[in-house]
Amino acid sequence: MRLPDESQPTTPASLATSKTRKNPTQTNAILLAIQAQTNAMQTQTNAILETIKTQQGPTINWTPLIQAVATAIPAVVGVPLQTPTPQTQTSVASLENQVILTKIEALSQSVNNLAQTQTQQDKILETLSSTMNILTQNVSQLTQGFNTLSQIVAAITGTPSNGQSTPPASFSPTFFLS
Repeated sequence: MRLPDESQPTTPASLATSKTRKNPTQTNAILLAIQAQTNAMQTQTNAILETIKTQQGPTINWTPLIQAVATAIPAVVGVPLQTPTPQTQTSVASLENQVILTKIEALSQSVNNLAQTQTQQDKILETLSSTMNILTQNVSQLTQGFNTLSQIVAAITGTPSNGQSTPPASFSPTFFLS
């Protein structure tokens, strides 16, 4: 069995620790990106709502003007005109408002869905971070156990930790024959 070179402190624990140091940075970057997207969508939704509020001015009812012109032209020409009874019409502005409200509701639902997704991703990232910490601790414990076993094997076989193989003076092969 070859023991690790002590001049280079590359152990599974040090590798796991270096990887663990990178993960919180990546996790924070992901969280910041999600938060920035959510904030941008919220800002856009607010801007749309403000635009809709400011554009709701007085609507012009063109019906009386059109009826007056339609009545005046035949009178000038001399053609008798029968005026129909006015029909109630749904206001175009009212339909536009309904369409806009529907779009706002859809945008609001999208923002809510994104917020839920962000919350779920936050929980997943917390779980991932916790799991990585536990794995790092386990690798550290395994490394300590491996080092202890290596020292025990070195003491039994007389192999010092520097790789030379000279049995100690107190080594007795009958130790294994009991």
